[in-house]
Amino acid sequence: MNRIRIVLTLVLSFLITVANAQDSGQLAASAYAQANYDDAAQLYDMAASLASDGAVKTQYYNMAKKSRECKSLTSRAASLYSSGDYEGARSVYARIVSLNPSDKTAKSRLNSIDSRLAKQKAAQKQEKAYADALKSILYNSGAMDVSALEAFIKKYPKDSRVELIRKMVAHLGSQTRTVSAEEVEYYVAAGKEFFTVSSTEVASYLFNCAALYADPDALYYKALIFAKDSKEYKTLLAMAAEAGHKEAKTLVEDIRYDRTAAQRYYDNLKNYQNDLESAIFVLINQESYYIPSLDPLSYILSQLPSDIEQLADVDDGLLYYLGSSAKIKDRERCKNMIIAAAVKGNADAIEEYAFKYDKGMYKDALYLFAYAAGVESSGNKLTGAYSHFDQEEVRIYVDMLCGRDITSDDAFDLFLSAWYRSTLDAHETLYVAALMSDSDYTFKEFKTFWKYRKHLIFDEDFVAGLKSDLTRRSSESKYYAKVLKILSKAKVQKDFYAENTARYLAGILSLEDLHRTRSMSKTYIIE
Repeated sequence: MNRIRIVLTLVLSFLITVANAQDSGQLAASAYAQANYDDAAQLYDMAASLASDGAVKTQYYNMAKKSRECKSLTSRAASLYSSGDYEGARSVYARIVSLNPSDKTAKSRLNSIDSRLAKQKAAQKQEKAYADALKSILYNSGAMDVSALEAFIKKYPKDSRVELIRKMVAHLGSQTRTVSAEEVEYYVAAGKEFFTVSSTEVASYLFNCAALYADPDALYYKALIFAKDSKEYKTLLAMAAEAGHKEAKTLVEDIRYDRTAAQRYYDNLKNYQNDLESAIFVLINQESYYIPSLDPLSYILSQLPSDIEQLADVDDGLLYYLGSSAKIKDRERCKNMIIAAAVKGNADAIEEYAFKYDKGMYKDALYLFAYAAGVESSGNKLTGAYSHFDQEEVRIYVDMLCGRDITSDDAFDLFLSAWYRSTLDAHETLYVAALMSDSDYTFKEFKTFWKYRKHLIFDEDFVAGLKSDLTRRSSESKYYAKVLKILSKAKVQKDFYAENTARYLAGILSLEDLHRTRSMSKTYIIE
């Protein structure tokens, strides 16, 4: 290239030496018209040196200067164009064309830039329309108004995101939205679109859908919706990091958290829809997940039998937790779980049964059993004669009911005595009615009760114990003496009560292997 330029320069020098200034000026003008600004500048300089007329000489010098300016502008414009600064490049190329309307390269670049800028402007307009369409969608639990997105894909059918947008329209616009593991990729992609335009409510909903299946991306972006100093941000980010999410790992470097707990959270979240233990873990810790759509109950209930006897092998703590949960709408199933937990010796379940389900005269007895087993709140709910019971009287009462010497700590096992009623009814009712006969009105009630039950046979030791208790209380009311007189005529039989209750206690209760309420512990990632 240098050789060619040297030869060309020599040729030009030769021509100039044999030509006049006018001929040199014509050669310079031809080079300038072809945008050969280096040659044009040299030729104009030489033409100016040969010109004898002062005005012509000045004209040639000015053209040489213009040629050099065009060369400098061409270099600058090319650099701006290459860097992608099309607005800047267009301004410079326009200046070149104004200086040299014959510069085809500059004109071509101007056309190319105008085309690019028009496309950019159209793309920006399209992006704004898309962002506005996303922002127009307001989250609600029913069908969302997706008309703006529908209008967008109608106007821009060739948009690269049209398939994703169609899915958004179908999903978000549905009155009854369903969530599927097969659509996790869509939930995350759609969530990112809404997240980008700061439509956080819809984004949060979509990330929730994916987080139900423990998607690390969903956990990460869900975390970013919360403030950085919030527990939600730290917990979700920690789970995402333990799931292997790279960005999350970087962000948690400055957060103190329990990695083992975070990994456990993630593992259980991953399996809660097909593993009972994981589902129970998620249920207990659900408030810490910040994923509103989590429904571990459905899987748990699908795995648990509904019949009371079949629930015998289920942990009583879990049965009580589920049976007392307001999330389960099946009242009968809740009742069965509470009964099953109570039968297994869960004192809280006994109280729950008394509070919610027992509408008869045994409510106080149930509260009594729960109180004896350590549920302090039950003691405050005792009414009538029971409200005066102290711990020693609880023990005496339980001893008489059970027909054996047991401590008050075993009282909750007598829940069965309040549920399997055939023989226990008469004895318990007699005891309560007798102790409550401390006024004229209640004594009349006792006489009515006795009128219809005096033909029954009662356990000899039971009646003897009741008489002893009434004698001890005789100073409290004159009516207790009258009750004692009536009881002296009661039909009794030795070990009658114990023999008839044996069939309830045998094989069901094991007083040597008592079950107390077991708390369902929670796990925390962030202390």
